[in-house]
Order: sequence, then C-alpha cells, then structure tokens
Amino acid sequence: DAEHIRRISLETRDIYAPLAARFGMARIQRELDVLAFECLEPEEAERIRDLLRTTRPERDAYIEEIAGPIRDKLEGEGVTATISGRVKHLASIHRKMSERKKRLEEICDLIAVRIITDSVGACYRVLGVVHTLFTPMHDRIKDYIAAPKVNGYRSLHTTVIGPRGHLVEIQIRSEEMHEEAEVGIAAHW
Repeated sequence: DAEHIRRISLETRDIYAPLAARFGMARIQRELDVLAFECLEPEEAERIRDLLRTTRPERDAYIEEIAGPIRDKLEGEGVTATISGRVKHLASIHRKMSERKKRLEEICDLIAVRIITDSVGACYRVLGVVHTLFTPMHDRIKDYIAAPKVNGYRSLHTTVIGPRGHLVEIQIRSEEMHEEAEVGIAAHW
C-alpha cells in the first residue's frame, strides 16, 4: 500500500543511500536516492525530468564546448583520456533547488565533466591542462588523491569558469579510481 511504499522510500533515502555513500558506492547511492525521490515526490521528479529533457541539447553542446579543447590539448600532449559530461541526478538537483531556493537554471554545478585517464601522474597532467584552458576557482580545487576521503574516494576536483562564465566542476581520476568510486569497496572483489 501507499504508506508502506512511503516508509520504505524514507528509509532508503535516509539510511541506505547514505550508507552506500559511506562505503564509497556512488552508483548504488545515486540509484537509491533517485528511486526514493521518485516514490516520495513523483510530480516533482517528473517536473525536473521534463526540465532536463527540454534543456538537454543546450547542455550537450555546452559539455562539448568544454570537452573539445581539453581533448585536443591532451591529444597534443600525448595524454590518453576519456572525457564525459553528466548532469546531477534528480534527487541531488531537487535537494539543491530546495535548500538554496533556486530554479534549475540557477544551479551552477548542474553540469560536471569527468576525465578518466590511466595513471595518477596523468591525472595531475590533466589538471594542469584544464587550468591552462579555463580559469580555476582557487577555493574549489580538491585533491582527494593525495588526501582521500574517509570512504577511500580518490579523485581530483576543480571548478573552473567555463565558456560564457558558467561554473563547471571537473573530476579527474584514473580508471582504477573511477571503478572504486562507482562500485566502492566491492571493486576489489
């Protein structure tokens, strides 16, 4: 019944999703967050999904506007990397909109770019390339490789001023770090 679904959704949002995050299982945490959000607030989830659908072509073009120059510069320097863009998941967007009382288009870190390379050294080379192409926000550079999070998460994060003055978070990690970030401690099993 509806009350049973609501109770399980609240439990999932408040206990299981944070627990997955604690174990460094980002993929599972995102899935649990979204499922709980869709059950608890289906109309709001659909509203945000519609907004994301209508703005997707512009977001995809913007991600390529950032990724293209990075890809070209890395190729020129002989650094192998995979570059992808992503949008925050529904529950995360909703949290930011609610907490900060902002509309979707006012959320500055809605888009993130992830760069995956083959080694720790390459991660730092990529960071240097990114900072030569885009102005970094100095208070938003985090080195979770040198100082991993408590759950073992490792990555470089930087927020840069992208084209047209938009802030963009860029995450840089090795393939091994990426697998650990997505699957958590289970990555080694």
